[in-house]
Amino acid sequence: MNPENFATRQSKMFSLIESWKTSGQSQHIFCKEHAIVYSNFHYWYKKYREQQQGDPGKAFLPIKIKKLVGSSSELGVMELLLANGHRLIFYQLVDVSYLRSLVG
Repeated sequence: MNPENFATRQSKMFSLIESWKTSGQSQHIFCKEHAIVYSNFHYWYKKYREQQQGDPGKAFLPIKIKKLVGSSSELGVMELLLANGHRLIFYQLVDVSYLRSLVG
């Protein structure tokens, strides 16, 4: 599929997905009424969610480690800043495996 056809198809399917979201219908019924193959609907719904959430491959930002100036301890608060603007704040050092379990 050439890029122009893909963009047209994407636009059409995203519009249908938005219609489904406000329809109150199940996905199966919506697909039957609009003659959409259910597996195709899910393919485009996945693309739609990815676009709405941003690129999951870019969900992490570089880690910056700063020593707290004037602190009597080198142990400081840990903060994990997610690409969507949410923050996880830790008031003690946390093992990397625990962080992986939270975001993985």
